[in-house]
Amino acid sequence: ALSGSAKIKLSNGGNTREIYNGETEIEITAESYLWVEYDGFTGCVSVEAKYRDEASPLSDAILGVFEGAVSFIGKIGLTSSTNLIGERDRDDDYTGTYRADISDKSGKDVIFGGISMKKRTIVITADIFALSGSAKIKLSNGGSTREIFDGETEIEIIAESYLWVEYDGFTGRVMVEAKYRGEPSPL
Repeated sequence: ALSGSAKIKLSNGGNTREIYNGETEIEITAESYLWVEYDGFTGCVSVEAKYRDEASPLSDAILGVFEGAVSFIGKIGLTSSTNLIGERDRDDDYTGTYRADISDKSGKDVIFGGISMKKRTIVITADIFALSGSAKIKLSNGGSTREIFDGETEIEIIAESYLWVEYDGFTGRVMVEAKYRGEPSPL
């Protein structure tokens, strides 16, 4: 920590304890919660939760609840349908189609993405036809950002990732399709 403190805590069957640096193995026996408490904290916190036994329905349930919570938070980063420059048809938060036939527009449409504990392999197909101005398709993925060019790009997305289009005085057409290469898989 650069300043302040961060404590990782676990409540398991009504008993609460602090989790310290390093690996901790815990048998989940009842309703459980894992959270981080911050007090004036500046720095980086990393928490990985996994289960040892692949056949653990309780662990699957806990990870499912956590996935639902972080997925809900991730939706905040998407441009709402009413504020889009173009038009989006989503299959889910990460896949669907987007099309914009526009004249002299500037702005940014965050079209797909979110926060997830699952790794997903996405195939992005993009086509930009510009009469004037510029349009760039970009992807942030686990902290890095890259531009997506015309054609097909396959990428494994992790953690927090968003796909967006930036317009600068753009007149023309933009088409984007994002689809899965295989199904989402647990970490």
